[in-house]
Formats: sequence, C-alpha cells, structure tokens
Amino acid sequence: MDIALALNVLVPKAEYFGSTTGNQKADFDNLVWNDLRKKPLWEELQTAYNQIPDEIKNPPNPNLGHG
Repeated sequence: MDIALALNVLVPKAEYFGSTTGNQKADFDNLVWNDLRKKPLWEELQTAYNQIPDEIKNPPNPNLGHG
C-alpha cells in the first residue's frame, strides 16, 4: 500500500513528518502528525487505498516506448 497516496486521499496536503517509503503499518504509526486534522486510523487508510482506481495506483510509465 502507498501510505502517502492514501493519506492524500483522506487528508489532502496533510502535514506530517517521517518516512512512508516502507509502506507498512509501523511506518504509518511512526509518522509525526503535525496536521490540525485528525490522523486517520490504519484501517481507514487501507480502505481509502483500496478504493483508489488502479490507473492512479499504477500509472503507465511514459518512459516505456512503443516501438
């Protein structure tokens, strides 16, 4: 799961500090939440991510030529 992508769906332009690159619950739990809005729960994040269309989760790679 892409934590940053899911967070942007639930809390657009959220203010937080920490790494999301591991994309695991521990990474999410370790984020320092600086936003005035409530930090979503991990389960809310998973639900939001599952509702994101595949075209957004995995956009086509423009560097792959068709030739």
